[in-house]
Amino acid sequence: MKKVLFPLFVAAVALCMCLFAGCGPAADNIEIADSLNLVCGETAALEYTVTPEDAKVNVSVSDEKVLTYSDGKVTALTAGKAVIKVADGRNSEVYAECEVTVAPPQGYTAYATEDYKLVYPSGWEKSTNGVITMFSDKTSENNINISSEKKNNFYWIMTDATYRKALESNFSIMGITVEFKSVKVNVYDYLGSSRVHTSVTYSLAGVEICQEQTIINSGDKTYILTTTSNISDAKMFETLSEQFVSLK
Repeated sequence: MKKVLFPLFVAAVALCMCLFAGCGPAADNIEIADSLNLVCGETAALEYTVTPEDAKVNVSVSDEKVLTYSDGKVTALTAGKAVIKVADGRNSEVYAECEVTVAPPQGYTAYATEDYKLVYPSGWEKSTNGVITMFSDKTSENNINISSEKKNNFYWIMTDATYRKALESNFSIMGITVEFKSVKVNVYDYLGSSRVHTSVTYSLAGVEICQEQTIINSGDKTYILTTTSNISDAKMFETLSEQFVSLK
């Protein structure tokens, strides 16, 4: 009986090793373009050649906040650079790399610091006021600003009611009377991080104003991206929010 079981055991181990490592020959050579240029939101087929053709390879991305790879396609997410590596499944020393540059969405300009990156509408002017960096449209009163503070988890437990109460208190302290139309708070995940989205519409001196925020925690800081406009532009805010990414 032992003479029968032992060969079966060896065969089972060999099968498991084959499944784990991937059957088929090892790659002798892998070729891929040195570089690729994409625009945010664009998806493109990843083209590479492997010799022999039936060799198993693995595809990895150096920064999945910039782009992702799935089912033979690359999807550009945010402005920046990332390296795609195609390597033999059993010998990591056989590989090829392609540097991918992702440009901002059309009509937007990229801006980055050591802590975060974002995009803003091309043509808007940048200015700094203390700890706040602002981008403004001189043809209107629309503006975007980015600020930071010590890490604050309060934003993640806010409700519509508690946020509205905080806003009313802040306006009252400044001696400003506003009429709130709507106040909404939403927590969601994007690019591997939890973030808060707030949307407030109010009337000030007869003018309807929409203010939206994206809030993210990174390290020991909380970063707040705020857009303020006379008219809500959902598409613009969606673009700004998706392109607001912590580099940490």
